[in-house]
Amino acid sequence: ISGFITTPLEMVKLRMQIQRADKARKGGSFEETLYGYRNIFHGLATAYKKEGFLALYKGAGLRVLFTIPMFSLSIGLAEYFRDVALQHK
Repeated sequence: ISGFITTPLEMVKLRMQIQRADKARKGGSFEETLYGYRNIFHGLATAYKKEGFLALYKGAGLRVLFTIPMFSLSIGLAEYFRDVALQHK
């Protein structure tokens, strides 16, 4: 659920990282870069206006498929090491 809900934020964050690299390479202002996002809120609004609501969720399926094993491993390892720590107490 969290992977799906945060997909728009992750998409804008990734685009802003690409934009920052583009600006570093070419110079100029952020408005002249590939996406022209000033901040995350501007990025969300711009993507929504230019590409539509569904564009905010491009890649959501893959993101969820990535998030499930990541959190499963994190929780499983945390439980395991908690048990090991409690046994050595």
